[in-house]
Amino acid sequence: MTEDRSGQPPTDGASTRAEWVQIAVPPSVRVTDSRVVFRCALGRSRTLPALVAGVGAYPAGRDRARVWTELSPRAWEWRDLPVPGGGEAEVLSAATDGTRTWVGGVTAQPGGRDVPFLVRSRDRRRWSPVELPHEAVEESFRPGALAAVENGLVAVGTVRGYRPAVLLLGDGARLLPLPVPAEWEWHHSIGIAALGPMVVAIGHGSPVGGAYRVLAYRSLDAGATWSIMQGPWRGPGSAGGVAVSAGRFVVTGGRFTEGSRLVAAAWSSADGAAWEPEELPTLDYEADEFAPHPCDDSWLEAPSVAGDRLVAPLRIGNDLRLGALERNGTGAWRPLGCTSTWAVRSADGMCAVHDDGSVLLARSGWNAGRALEVGTDGWVVPVVRAGTLHPPLLWDPFLDPTGAGESIARTPVLDVVDAAVWNITWWRTRYLLDGSGTFVEAEWDPPESEGLLQAGATGPGGARVLLGQEWVFEDEDCNSTNNVTGWFRPAPCAPWQPVGGFSTSRNEGVSDVARIGDLWVAAGRSAATATSETRDRAAVWTSVDGVRWAPANGPFEAPEDGWGSAEGVGRLPGGDPLVVGFEVSAAEDLPVAWRLVEGTWRRLALGTFGDAAGVLSSCIDDGGATLVQGHLAGRGVLLRTEDGILFSATVLGGRGDRFGPVRAVPGGFAAAGLHESDGRRGAVLWLSPDARAWHPVHLPSQRILEGVDVRVDGDHLLVSAGSFTALQVWRLKNPAALLATL
Repeated sequence: MTEDRSGQPPTDGASTRAEWVQIAVPPSVRVTDSRVVFRCALGRSRTLPALVAGVGAYPAGRDRARVWTELSPRAWEWRDLPVPGGGEAEVLSAATDGTRTWVGGVTAQPGGRDVPFLVRSRDRRRWSPVELPHEAVEESFRPGALAAVENGLVAVGTVRGYRPAVLLLGDGARLLPLPVPAEWEWHHSIGIAALGPMVVAIGHGSPVGGAYRVLAYRSLDAGATWSIMQGPWRGPGSAGGVAVSAGRFVVTGGRFTEGSRLVAAAWSSADGAAWEPEELPTLDYEADEFAPHPCDDSWLEAPSVAGDRLVAPLRIGNDLRLGALERNGTGAWRPLGCTSTWAVRSADGMCAVHDDGSVLLARSGWNAGRALEVGTDGWVVPVVRAGTLHPPLLWDPFLDPTGAGESIARTPVLDVVDAAVWNITWWRTRYLLDGSGTFVEAEWDPPESEGLLQAGATGPGGARVLLGQEWVFEDEDCNSTNNVTGWFRPAPCAPWQPVGGFSTSRNEGVSDVARIGDLWVAAGRSAATATSETRDRAAVWTSVDGVRWAPANGPFEAPEDGWGSAEGVGRLPGGDPLVVGFEVSAAEDLPVAWRLVEGTWRRLALGTFGDAAGVLSSCIDDGGATLVQGHLAGRGVLLRTEDGILFSATVLGGRGDRFGPVRAVPGGFAAAGLHESDGRRGAVLWLSPDARAWHPVHLPSQRILEGVDVRVDGDHLLVSAGSFTALQVWRLKNPAALLATL
């Protein structure tokens, strides 16, 4: 018998030769309370209780697949599901045929491949695993959505290599590939619904590197064969889900306007091939209780159906409530109402319609979950409170990798006046490596920079610039501006001086700063106000002495109805300063770059790379060449130029792989990140001797993390990595030996 190691961590040469030591970090960078994530909900039906499915974790423990079920209208219980392996679980989908209920998802060991699971129950309290075909396990199938059909169950999802597939369970279980249009990429499955033998599945795809579009698939034989259909909306858009109501398939989601705003939308079809837009109610921001501001994004989440009644959660980007719209049997929509304010921005929203007409609305975010019921007469009853409301913890990239190298951990802080008037800021904590090799919380230097710093750079003689941003509240309604602030010192032992020259009337933010020749250059964004009515444009500031700064004049304006940002600063081989970033137009990201030539900023022509959708984020000096890091045509890239005119590209990893900032290190280059292009998931350190061929070295963490950044520490490399619940730091003791053998 051959041992199945498909879900085990890799044993490649570089990873096994790496000498890692985990560095101790203080408890303040860990979530020490229980946590939950809700993913889907099912309504009460005949003898079946209402259900919410997701994951739960004990303090500092791994995520476990879990369901919460109703004991009585106001009493619920939870239980862990019997899923394979001892890794981290992720619940992705749930479905019912009125008698049986299924919950699907995956488990994974750090650095191992996803292992799919499916469990079923006849009472939603006692669960048993469903045996999956070997090919589904081998291909790391992720069951993104489930639908019951006459002879069993159909699951639509994704297999290794980011390819769409359908899993049929019943008579003759098998895994079937789904087609993708030529020159398109598949991203993930969204929903699936059945009307007799006709099945419609939807997902997100895009032209290579382009904005999301909705793809629709149809089967006329209960999932045995499939055809790709034109999606319900031809332009950029987003789908929330699909359901059958009154004999029609209904897709909910949103479509992008020419001004790159996402607007709630729905479409319906009798045959899954020809789609018609649904007429949603017009909500007035000034008059209605729950309505999007004209400048806000809005969209509909996955729908739920009981009889001919369909309900879909309504999300508004800048509102802390969750609303819902309902559709009756004639296809007419109306507002159902909304929840009260919950102090979590962009919390997931889901709903389930009960057979008595009441509706379950559930939300999840910041390690907590809440659910309530909306009765047919409008009354609202909280029914579930799970987890501990704890904002996520995140590492920033090292503030100044060539300088002090401090690590900054940030966590969001929400100041709420009401559901539509609030402000989110980031509280930052500074950490340094002490003499014993432990990361410790450190005092801010200078003290007045506490919680503000976002970018730093070191120049000749140890001169140093630190820049950040500070929210300045103008009145009790949270009206505010974001001001750039900073400090400079000419030498390591010199006193800090506050910098000047940044606007106090505009809303501005800084992304990067660097010393280029005799000039300090900072990059960021600027807008007239902090409200959603005004759009950011790229901004550049320069200083000769590090103290007196001035905004640069140049071609930094954003496209009409779009916005932009400058993200990184570098030096071209001839010595000219280089700034890179992106702009957004018609929902598409486009890369941009500028160089300073004889005192004038000019926009660079990026050749064919300028036509690819994406962003440019940072710059690296490679001696005789400049490397520009970004994400173009759906993949991470390094653009190499020796003159600022001609560029060549190196693709970074495969689809699904992620790279943090690429850093020059002794013997080559390094970047912290995530490796999952082969179906595995886990934090890695990417190493390359020449910035062309890259090799992943897996961190031996017991948690599924993502690498954030890397910096040199003597002969070693320090790597920061984290998730929403745990931050870690690792020391690689033999990087030179590894680079020499690659």
